[in-house]
Amino acid sequence: MQKHRFVMQMNDGYGYTYPSLVVMTSRPSTRQRRGASQKDSATEAGEKPADFVALIAKQSLPKTRQMHFERLVAATAINSSNTATFLAQVKKNRVPVPLFEKKRVKLSSKASEDTEYLPATYASFNREDYIIIQAPTKENTVDFWRMVWQDGCKLIVCVVEQSQMTVEDDAEKCYQYWPTKPDAKMEIGQKRFTVKLVKKKEEKGFIIYDVALSAHLDADVTCGKAAPKEDGSVDTGAGDDDSRPKHAIIFHITNWSNDIWPDLDQLGPFIKILASKEIQIIKRAADDYIPPVVLQGFAGLNRTCVVWVATILMKQIERRECFDVEYLARHLVRIRPGAFSNPMSFFVLFGLAFRIASLGGWSAYEDAKDRIKEIKTSALATMKAREKQ
Repeated sequence: MQKHRFVMQMNDGYGYTYPSLVVMTSRPSTRQRRGASQKDSATEAGEKPADFVALIAKQSLPKTRQMHFERLVAATAINSSNTATFLAQVKKNRVPVPLFEKKRVKLSSKASEDTEYLPATYASFNREDYIIIQAPTKENTVDFWRMVWQDGCKLIVCVVEQSQMTVEDDAEKCYQYWPTKPDAKMEIGQKRFTVKLVKKKEEKGFIIYDVALSAHLDADVTCGKAAPKEDGSVDTGAGDDDSRPKHAIIFHITNWSNDIWPDLDQLGPFIKILASKEIQIIKRAADDYIPPVVLQGFAGLNRTCVVWVATILMKQIERRECFDVEYLARHLVRIRPGAFSNPMSFFVLFGLAFRIASLGGWSAYEDAKDRIKEIKTSALATMKAREKQ
């Protein structure tokens, strides 16, 4: 058994210290790799949740999204060369937080009015591929489904709560981009795509939708396998029939708001089911291509990032591999600027880590409950203190 203390330095210069997390690990921790002589006061401050609260209370977040944006752009890791397309298309984003040029999703063009930009970024870890995307609007829903078709995505996770979904053209909410009634259909982009609900299953805290996606203009756009060969031709994969509907599973977490502590007894089992479904898809893959899992939030900065880390952790737990929350969180921050910009998401991430550790048999449920209770108390106190600032 090994105790980890977690310290995160964000791209915008703000630091957060996490409560300690006791885990089993097969490799040295970050602190061990640095050596005992390199201990610092910030690391030592993470021993107890109370210390976490004290440190967070001393931090101040940017008061506006624009200020946050300016800080990020001014950072050495973000500049006009590696975010050029984002800067040119900034109005198409719900929040002005840059997407790195090398990581952003690029769409193939099929119609004259098509653009290759949408507010989405690839977030990979080893061979585990994900797409983090902002909530679709009524206008760019067709681009969302272009992405799903192009990359052959089979799993989509929507973390926007039910009250923030809409069928109207409301920029402050997430457009309802799939049908929710049995056998219902949605025509997308002047009948460019048809989305049909095949099956629906309600669980505690989330709903599972099985949908069939048909493309009427993009049928010859290769589903995630387009790779030019030496002669310049494109290998689309033997036996593929892209004119047929493609099935996708949509997991919709219906009651998780950004600033509210979620029910981890619902969120934990959800992560376990999601990870299991992803493993099934990997095992059934007919070739080396594994389609990315789509993680869709409102801004794509907090809840989606929690799900990203937690899903990878769940698979590591079940494989009996190392359990390193800090390492994964740091990795994602480097890929997605602005990740975990809401302090509540930090607390939820570590509370959820304890919950899924208990689900994976790494800790007793009662022990996990005690630690989660401590973290939740700290989270609520921190958010209350922020409201008074």
